[in-house]
Amino acid sequence: MLSLLFILCFGDLKMGTAFQNPNTSDHIISDPYSMHFGTKGGLYVVDRYPAKIHQWNADGTYVRCFAGKGQGPGELNRPLKLTTHKDALWVWDSGQRFSQFDLKGVFLQSFALPGVEPRNFHCLDNGFVIAFKRYTPDNEMRRYFQLLDQRGQAGKVLQDLLSNHMLAPLEGTLKGKLKAYAPEADLQKDRQGNLWFGFSESATLHQLSPVGELLGKKTFSLPKSKPTSAEKELFENLSFPNPRDGGRIALKDIPTMKWDYSHDKAYYTQFLMLENRVVFVLTPLGSMNGGGHGFRSGSFSICAFESGELLETGRFNYPEDSMLLLRDGRALAIVSHEEGFQIHEVFF
Repeated sequence: MLSLLFILCFGDLKMGTAFQNPNTSDHIISDPYSMHFGTKGGLYVVDRYPAKIHQWNADGTYVRCFAGKGQGPGELNRPLKLTTHKDALWVWDSGQRFSQFDLKGVFLQSFALPGVEPRNFHCLDNGFVIAFKRYTPDNEMRRYFQLLDQRGQAGKVLQDLLSNHMLAPLEGTLKGKLKAYAPEADLQKDRQGNLWFGFSESATLHQLSPVGELLGKKTFSLPKSKPTSAEKELFENLSFPNPRDGGRIALKDIPTMKWDYSHDKAYYTQFLMLENRVVFVLTPLGSMNGGGHGFRSGSFSICAFESGELLETGRFNYPEDSMLLLRDGRALAIVSHEEGFQIHEVFF
């Protein structure tokens, strides 16, 4: 029954390995947010608000969870992104700190990276490349791709981009509106170990070598349009946990929330590098840190890697509190249901 539910929800996507949901009081998965498959095929998933990392073997059996909420060594403050590199795992959290663990969850070291809002990152042979956003003194939101050395010291800025997406907060102190299908900054690795990064208001991806040298760029034939009536309705009905009463609240029920449909949708909110294709996935919310937990519907476009030609398009749907996570040529669907989460690798 659960497999049938999964197939119905994900429509055009094919189901792969199932990963065991531990569902015990000590290891319950409550807020999955990002993932990475290690070099030996094992899976690691960030559980955001419990501030834990869950680990599975390549065959889908559950192994352990580690870390936890806090500010001390080996503790995390709302972890957002993780990646494995050689024999270590790195986590970037909202406390603006990078933490390193070995692949069994033993804490090794950490360093601070103040003043930035994390979006994504990847390890290089000689440091890191990071994607982040920051507000300027004029209340402009800018996005950056930048290099760091192995100690976290800032290096070359690869791109500095003005984002036309802004969120008008409840206090109303900033100008701007929330944009549906808004842009995101993403980093992904190809099968040869090269990194690609892109800002999704552009259909161009930039290639980066394992030591952070810009190698070139490719532009893809991606469709672009304004949100449809059905997409507007979906966006406005996205719901969030309501801390005031323990229930949920939809975007349309927040009286001070504003949104704008006059712009074109972003080309994508995530992309995925395959052997000779690139998948561009577009979901209603990108730049709000993936915070929308409401019923989701997404679309994807698949392009040929060499020519950039559009090959096919498709769609998928999934229930509230579910996630589709993409990382380095692999895709993971974490589908919410009454008994917890159903976790499968999926293929485009």
